[in-house]
Amino acid sequence: MSRKTTDTTLRDSFLERIKKPGCPSVKTIAEEMNLPKATLYSWIAAERQRKRQGVSMSKKSAKRSALTKFSLVAKSEGMTPEELEKFCAENGVSFAELQSWRDLSLSAMENSGDGNVMSVKQHEDEVAKLKAELARKEKALAEAAALLILQKKTSAILGPEK
Repeated sequence: MSRKTTDTTLRDSFLERIKKPGCPSVKTIAEEMNLPKATLYSWIAAERQRKRQGVSMSKKSAKRSALTKFSLVAKSEGMTPEELEKFCAENGVSFAELQSWRDLSLSAMENSGDGNVMSVKQHEDEVAKLKAELARKEKALAEAAALLILQKKTSAILGPEK
């Protein structure tokens, strides 16, 4: 096995390990893996950078629907760390993904209250404008129809214009 493959395997196992609830400190893991703490911290920083650039933690999570993600978050609420670790393993999701989905759900719910009130008011204003515009156009259409009928009656009485 090449050095690069070994490094990747070590890094991935470390990153998965620190995502679990109740994991030991980086110092403890560094001693167990016989690696410098600086290396582990650089792996953590690189993982955070990848997240910021939009690289998802797993391909499975990208395929899950929002409803499925929310359902998993709801089911996981109130679990102990041991239960949560088992739940994550059974559902093929990491603890970090579950936490990020939970945070996204909460922020969406917190922001939805103010946004919906404003949105409803905007919709009501738009409906009122559209009704006024429709009434104006109906009047203009009725006037145009009346002028057309008047023109036809006038030409029928007086005869065609030359």
